[in-house]
Amino acid sequence: MRKPLSGLALALVCLLAGAACGPIALAASGAIRNVTTGESFDGLQDALSSARDGDAIEVSGGPYMGNFLIERRVILRGRQQGAERPVLDGGGQGTVLTIRSEGVTVEDLEIRNSGKVDDPFFFWGDAGITLAADGARLANLHLSANDWGIVMLGGRGSTIETSLIGDNRRDGIAIFGGREHRILGNTILRNETGISIDVLHGDRRSPFATLGDPASVARIAEDNAKAQRSEDILVSRNEVRGNGSFGITATWHSRRLTIEDNVVHATGIERKHDAAQMELMEKAVAASLGLSGVGVIDREAIGSGIYVLCSVEDSLVIRNRSFENLGAGIFVSGSDRNEIRANPVTGNQTGIFLVSSNANRIHRNTVADNKAHGIRIGGSNPLATPSSDNMLTLNDMAGNGANAFDSSGRRLTVDDLVGVIDSLPYPEPVKQQLRANRSVREAMLGAMLQSLVPAVTQWDDGVHGNRYDDFDDTAEGFVDASGDGVSETGRAIDGGAAVDHHPLDAPTVARLSAAP
Repeated sequence: MRKPLSGLALALVCLLAGAACGPIALAASGAIRNVTTGESFDGLQDALSSARDGDAIEVSGGPYMGNFLIERRVILRGRQQGAERPVLDGGGQGTVLTIRSEGVTVEDLEIRNSGKVDDPFFFWGDAGITLAADGARLANLHLSANDWGIVMLGGRGSTIETSLIGDNRRDGIAIFGGREHRILGNTILRNETGISIDVLHGDRRSPFATLGDPASVARIAEDNAKAQRSEDILVSRNEVRGNGSFGITATWHSRRLTIEDNVVHATGIERKHDAAQMELMEKAVAASLGLSGVGVIDREAIGSGIYVLCSVEDSLVIRNRSFENLGAGIFVSGSDRNEIRANPVTGNQTGIFLVSSNANRIHRNTVADNKAHGIRIGGSNPLATPSSDNMLTLNDMAGNGANAFDSSGRRLTVDDLVGVIDSLPYPEPVKQQLRANRSVREAMLGAMLQSLVPAVTQWDDGVHGNRYDDFDDTAEGFVDASGDGVSETGRAIDGGAAVDHHPLDAPTVARLSAAP
C-alpha cells in the first residue's frame, strides 16, 4: 500500500527519535515566579530545573528565548496581559519546549520558532512542544512558525485542548504511538497537515530514501513489526481549516480511534499542498531504485478533509462536517472494519472515497453537492486491490456530479492498464514496450490481473438501501407500489456490477437516519 507524506511525510513510514533539547535560554523582560514557593527567577530554565513535583511556575512578559525542558510534574502557566500571552521563542533552533515528566500542565503561552529541517524524509523533528510522557494537559496555547506544532511521542492519557495551532511548517499536532490521548476543541489552521495519528517507529528518518538497499527493506520490516500503534485516541470538536495536504489523518495500524464532531474544511485551498516536497521525495525514491520515476503519493487523496489509510482498524468517524475541501471529504484507503456514520459531507471534489478497504460500514451520511462523486468506491489505479464486503445504507446523496460509483465488481483487461504504465516500477525501455505492444502487456501484466479478483460491496442491507436524488421518483424508475418509501426496483451503481436493491425516497431516508 502506498502512503503519502506526513504533512507530506506522514504516510510512507513515520519514523521517530528522541527530542534534542538544548539547555540554552536567554533572560527576557518579564517575571518568572514559582507561585508554590514564592521564589522569583531570572531564567525560565532555572525555575523549571529547581521546581519540585506539584509546583506551579508562572511567567509574564517575554519573549523567553531558547529551548526549555520540563522534568518534574509541574504547572507552567502564562499570565496574560489582555489578549497577549507570554512567549517562548526557540529562535529557529531545536524544540522550544520538551516535556519528559508525567502529569505536567502547560497553559496560556505562545510557543513559536522551533528549528527546521528541509529533508522530506524526516517524519518527526523540532517542534513547538515535544511531549514524551503520560498524563499531560496542554491548554489555551498558541503555537505558530514551528516545524511541527506539537509532537506526541508515545505516552498515555494526555489532553490538548482549546489551543490555536496554526501556520506551522509540517503537522499541527502529530501523535506517534499514543494511547488514550484526547484532542479537544482546538483550532488547527494552515499547517501542512492539521492532525496526524501514526505509529511510533524507532527512527525519525524514513529508509524509503534508500529503498534500493536491501538493508533498508529489512529495516522497514523489522521496524514495522516492533512499532507501537496509536490506540484509543479521541479527536473531537476541533475546527481544522485550510491545511495544505490533509485535515485529519490516521494511518499505519492505528486502531479504535474516534474522530467526532469536528469541522474540517478548505483543505488544500487556503494553504496549498507542498508539491515540491512531494516531487523531491518521489525522485529520491526512484533514484534509490534505479528507476526514471515512481509514484509514492496517492494524488487522489491530496487535499482530503479526513484521510484514513494503511491498516487503520475498528475506528469511528462520526458527525464530522467535512466540506469544501480540495480532495475528498472523507477518504478511506487500505483500512478495514471502520464505521463512517452521520457525517455531513458537502462541496468537496468527492464526498466519501473508498479504495482497497474491506468490511467498513458507511451509513446515515449526508453527501451533497460534491463535484465529481458523492460516494465512490475504487480509484483511478486499476492495480489497486478491489474493496470488498463493505456495507452502505441510509446515505442521502443529492446534487453530486455522480451520486454513486463502484468499480470493485468489475473484471479488468490488460487494456485497462495502459493509463498506469508510467507509474509502474519498471525501467523506461520496458514501459515503452508495454505501451506499444498489447502482447507484451498480456505477458507481463496478466498475472497481476489474475490476482485482482472482482469483489462485492453491498449497497443495501436486504431491507433498506440509500437515497439518490436522480432515482427517487417514478419518472426516474423509482417504483413504490407499497407506499413504504422503498423502491421495488433497484438502482444500478455506475462503474461496475453493483446494485442498490432497495433505494429510498427522501422522507424515508430522513426518518430512518434520525432513528436511534
